[in-house]
Amino acid sequence: KTSVMFMFFAQWFTDSFLRTSLTDYRKNESNHEIDLCQIYGRNIAATNLLRSMQGGRLKSQTIEGEEYPEFLFAAREAGQPAVFKPEFEGLFDPAFITEVILRSAPEQQTDTFFAVGLEHGNSTIGNTVMNIVFLREHNRVAGILAAENPGWDDERIFQTARNVLIAMLLKLVIEEYIVHIAPFDFPLEAVPFIADEERWNRPNWCAIEFNLLYRWHPLAPDTIGTGPGALDASGFRNNNPLVLEKGIEAITAMCSKEPAGRIGLLNTPAFLIDSSNPAWPSVEQVTVALMRKARLRSF
Repeated sequence: KTSVMFMFFAQWFTDSFLRTSLTDYRKNESNHEIDLCQIYGRNIAATNLLRSMQGGRLKSQTIEGEEYPEFLFAAREAGQPAVFKPEFEGLFDPAFITEVILRSAPEQQTDTFFAVGLEHGNSTIGNTVMNIVFLREHNRVAGILAAENPGWDDERIFQTARNVLIAMLLKLVIEEYIVHIAPFDFPLEAVPFIADEERWNRPNWCAIEFNLLYRWHPLAPDTIGTGPGALDASGFRNNNPLVLEKGIEAITAMCSKEPAGRIGLLNTPAFLIDSSNPAWPSVEQVTVALMRKARLRSF
């Protein structure tokens, strides 16, 4: 009773704080906070690579009059390997990008990968759309702050705009996302400063059980849409050219009209179960291995 757009938002949202280590599946490499690292990166070094350092803005480019993140890879000849632009070196683990992600996407699709905060930021059309929307909103807010506060430098504008965007995301998650999936029609509200100086206020700690509970992989549909324009898994994964062709409004409308898959046993898409690269097991293989290694109780 929900849409594919909800599924994409859930993926984009949870990728920011449920980040299983690639070298030790028992570890979570997240900051355990809702910090919009999807567009800002997980640490200061990554954030600085993504900032324009002018007017508090994130780096972006204009394509046919629309704003998008910068491309991650340098221009290359056909058949040549993808190489990070020098300005983005160190943003991600290059081995993970080239050995896992690029092997599952055609060359024409990877050439349009955007430089965003997380490695999986280009993994689906929904993930790409959310990153574009929030990047545009950050730069829009930064422009307003700069115009209204001419004495502010780049650092103050950027950090203020970032705080505004994080508060906006918290309101969306609490007042829309959580209310949408809750079993009761009960309004929730994000109350500013409600936890300040309270004895019970502690930093978040994402438990391994919560990480596994949040894997709603059956939500992924077999196809999005119907007829000649229907998208199978290869069509809605790693496909920024489609987003550039149709625009984020059309993609959002299409995904909002399409029902998500049903959560339940034996309804996980094949691309999450089968691995094309023996060196990198599939998502579900990693999940089963993690549960066994941590000696968790069965579902």
